[in-house]
Amino acid sequence: MKRHRWRNLGPLSLVGLALVVNVAVALRPNPVIDLGSIDLTPGVTTRATFRAGYAERYAIGVRMDQRVAAQLYPCYVSAEVMSKPECKDPALRWPVALSLKISADGRDLSGEIEPGAALAGGEYEGASTFTWVAAYIRPDLRKNYHLDVRSIGRASSLGLAQPHLVVSAAGAPGVLESNAIEQAAAGLFGALLVLGAAIWAALGLRSRQRSAI
Repeated sequence: MKRHRWRNLGPLSLVGLALVVNVAVALRPNPVIDLGSIDLTPGVTTRATFRAGYAERYAIGVRMDQRVAAQLYPCYVSAEVMSKPECKDPALRWPVALSLKISADGRDLSGEIEPGAALAGGEYEGASTFTWVAAYIRPDLRKNYHLDVRSIGRASSLGLAQPHLVVSAAGAPGVLESNAIEQAAAGLFGALLVLGAAIWAALGLRSRQRSAI
């Protein structure tokens, strides 16, 4: 009887492990926090609240549709294009400029913001995106942060690119742009474990049937 019980526990343990792995990955914080759309009209302030999920430096920036942004400002498609002589004209400079204020627990923490000016393009969750990084901050995981972002550039035209305010830890050691890859890997691993459990159970059943003959 004990032998049969252990045979039954084997497949169940594999199924349990598959569930644990998938739940752990599903509960992992998203590296990119989308704080919603941002109005880039000069003088308009966008307010948002976030809580970090990783003890890493986070980039604060604006993510938008890469295709539309490239049509409006072709010199900012990539670092390679930006270096071309025709793109060095001051009249063609990137129009987004932001004034940032950040606080937590009623304290102004704007002094902890590190200025930044970086551009990054690529695929994010199946969409071609373009992100302009305005600043960096290393948040405390225990705190809720309140962010006030005021547009001080002439970037109203980029409203066509559906700009979103984002806070991202992507790029830090071991942190990917999205959890989608890890979730897919966990799903595949879980499916293999369940398949292994089914084979194990089938072999156990066959063994018991032979023993009963």
